[in-house]
Amino acid sequence: NYKLSTYERRKIYKSINPPPKKKIITVLLGGDNKNHCYHKGEINKFIRYIEQLLNNKKYFLCFLFSRRTSKLFKSEINKKFGKDSFIWKESNINPFWYLLSTSSYIIVTGDSISMTSEAIQSGNPVYIYMPKRIKKKFKKFHCNNFNNDFARKFEGKLNKKILNNKNFQNYFIKSIQSFYLKWLPSIMSP
Repeated sequence: NYKLSTYERRKIYKSINPPPKKKIITVLLGGDNKNHCYHKGEINKFIRYIEQLLNNKKYFLCFLFSRRTSKLFKSEINKKFGKDSFIWKESNINPFWYLLSTSSYIIVTGDSISMTSEAIQSGNPVYIYMPKRIKKKFKKFHCNNFNNDFARKFEGKLNKKILNNKNFQNYFIKSIQSFYLKWLPSIMSP
């Protein structure tokens, strides 16, 4: 985990300016890749799910985009949530690590294994929005997360049930070790 200085934490807090007594929900948006593009219909579906959260007046939304997030996706998020939420404009300190450590909930789009892993490692409840089309390895990764209670599927609601995300790192390490133990002998043989 990346450690932020007290100065950086204060500066980020000031730029986010969360309303008092509201729970922060961080939304991490990935983006398009060669196997999947977020078309207008899927963007609108995702936005409808996020809008359902606003029925609870206790939540404050914070949005972060990846380098792959399309202009269309960014534009639609800004149109719908720009007035009453924090949307990182990429001109000041990146609040990624701060938000991972201070959020009550984290929502991440399922097109990024790295963002999902970092979110789960935070120890906060993680919800994954599953795009309609997704690579098999991504689907398998997320199914493992759901089956082991490391994360939940995001479809517009947040569940208060406690997740098992503290064991994610151990599970991940064991998965890598079993992969190498399975394939290493075949790679090493002449």
